[in-house]
Amino acid sequence: MEITMEELKIQSDEIISHVGQGHDVTIMYNGKAYAKIIPLGKESMESDGSEKELFGLWKDRTDLDDVTSYVRKMRQGRKL
Repeated sequence: MEITMEELKIQSDEIISHVGQGHDVTIMYNGKAYAKIIPLGKESMESDGSEKELFGLWKDRTDLDDVTSYVRKMRQGRKL
């Protein structure tokens, strides 16, 4: 289903119910696809069936296993 930004503003409850039934909604802006609303169960799977990485750029980093200690270390600042 394709909708315009104006339709999204006016008919948001109908669009959400459409998405709740498992359908994708593409939002068009100035005649071009701008955004896509998909049901929550669908975003974790790619079209080929593989799972998406949320932050693919950082997926191989091992220093982020313990996020709390990483943030504490980062907040300490530099020692002069």
